[in-house]
Amino acid sequence: MNEQERLKQIKEDYFERGEVKTLNFDYLIQQAEEKQELEEHKKRTEKILNEIIEERDKVLDYNEGLARRIDELKQQNERYQEALKFYGAEHNYDEYTIGSTTIKSSNVMEDEGEKARQALQNK
Repeated sequence: MNEQERLKQIKEDYFERGEVKTLNFDYLIQQAEEKQELEEHKKRTEKILNEIIEERDKVLDYNEGLARRIDELKQQNERYQEALKFYGAEHNYDEYTIGSTTIKSSNVMEDEGEKARQALQNK
């Protein structure tokens, strides 16, 4: 006899004859205890699940922060690379000789470090 059939039989015995056999009474107590244990287990499981969800949300927030920081660092790196390319480009340095005097002129000197300051100021 399965669980549903047994419960049906217990109900019939009780409502038709007003009796519950000791064996059936023990079974009902066992079922009530199992239900209580399952409810407690469910509460513990739900609590753990909620804690996991909270931790997951914290990790997601942290990862979003890291992604933003990575983007900022990439942009900073690009600015630094552009500044270094400017200061490292040979065509930005010219040399002129007038008589015995060599004059060095460059876009770098004209820039007076403006590109570097802009790169360092996050512009």
